[in-house]
Amino acid sequence: MEEKKTQKINFTEAALAAIKPPASGRVTYHDIGTRGLQLRVSSTGVKSFSVYRWISAEGKPERLHLGRYPHDYSVKQAREEAMKINLAVAQRENPAAALRAAKGETTLGVLFEKYIKDHIEVHRKHPKDIRELWERNLGEMRDTPKAARGVARTKSPYGVNWQHRPLSSITHAEVDALHKSVGKNSPGTANYMLTILRSMFNLAEEWFGFTGKNPATKIRKFKKNDRERYLKDHEAPLFFEAVKAEPKQDIRDYVFLSIYTGQRKNNVLSMAWSDLDLENATWTLPHEKTKNGSPITIPLSPEAQAILLNRHEQRSALHVIAAKEHGALEMNPWVFPSTVSKLGRLAAPEKSWFRILDRTELFSLVRQVGEKKSWSDTEMEKEKKPVTMKIGLERMRKLANELGIEVNTAGVKDLHIHDLRRTLGSWMASTGASVVATSKALGHKTLAMALIYQRIASDPVRGALDTATAAIVAASEKKPGATIHQLSLAAKKRKTGAG
Repeated sequence: MEEKKTQKINFTEAALAAIKPPASGRVTYHDIGTRGLQLRVSSTGVKSFSVYRWISAEGKPERLHLGRYPHDYSVKQAREEAMKINLAVAQRENPAAALRAAKGETTLGVLFEKYIKDHIEVHRKHPKDIRELWERNLGEMRDTPKAARGVARTKSPYGVNWQHRPLSSITHAEVDALHKSVGKNSPGTANYMLTILRSMFNLAEEWFGFTGKNPATKIRKFKKNDRERYLKDHEAPLFFEAVKAEPKQDIRDYVFLSIYTGQRKNNVLSMAWSDLDLENATWTLPHEKTKNGSPITIPLSPEAQAILLNRHEQRSALHVIAAKEHGALEMNPWVFPSTVSKLGRLAAPEKSWFRILDRTELFSLVRQVGEKKSWSDTEMEKEKKPVTMKIGLERMRKLANELGIEVNTAGVKDLHIHDLRRTLGSWMASTGASVVATSKALGHKTLAMALIYQRIASDPVRGALDTATAAIVAASEKKPGATIHQLSLAAKKRKTGAG
């Protein structure tokens, strides 16, 4: 490739991001702040970091390729790596020769690919999540097309690229430092990364005969603060109103089923008709879909059963897919089918979820502003249906600020999709369900050693689950001031038909 003239600049994220590819050949940029650090930009737009130094012992220059910008290295990470190389050169070492000598040794990238294929996929874990963690924090970032309206994928600002590092070159001190760096902003991610690394090195001995020490051992993990957020009784009316106003039925049904079943996001998304017994109101999760690897049968509350019966009656052309042979037609197996997703079912409801949360803020502000301005019910309903959510929120926030209404607390805040699972468990406990019944309804495998041999029938579990879901529904319709205890009593009366 033709090499164009070189330039000296101060490497910053903004400066490197702004560099345009040459019409042909390649341009090399030298960092003013770090000796030997270069960025080579090709006509195809690829930007790669390298370090170019004169090696006294060899009597010639050497170039060490680091990785691509910004996928593999940020400016900060490239400078740190260049400083290590410069230190080795100052000590009359040849880092390039050491790298060539180690080429025959298994690299971390090779170990990772085998780990995914022969361990993660075999044990039916979540390779996509683990690969995402690997690319952002430990290895190379693959070139993948950006999703429509999506954000370009980049390395974590604290991540490293050890893709081509020989296993024996990775030290305990490096892993410890990386764990601390990543943990500054995301202790959960740091702990998970450490667990993955430790597991990989444990298997390296069996797979590749690695005899070195595991560099991920004897590192203390960050203390995990368990999230306790769930949908509170005073939030239920506003949240349910916002969900019911969601124009997409699939999203409405998905959210309500997540609340009424208390199951994990992906389990609800991948709910199949073959797993359901609607006549007996049960949903069986096969072992490959459960976190603990054992099949689970979940009783369906009347609310959940009603949603599923309605969806079953509405199965239409969207649920029909072409059979593999003879051009025949067969029914789509999923409760939430999709013609867009490659999986053939609903896969990523996050965008709709954030729209629901925005709607809770809009509805809350409309109500408060409407009371101040004495709007009629008709006027309020009109304000709840803006041309776009952005326009509606901007208008309501402006009016609220003018009227002295607190905007930051309006709506349901900091509620995640997974919190819906915690919501059912919390409401079951609040309405008097036993710990065992709650655990069984949510599909937990164990509680404590004392409960291992305890066996309970499905009826108490179903009763506790029905009471909790009925109480949640009652809360969505309640008058201000009602307590969970009162809602529980009302739910029980509703079930028994009492007045």
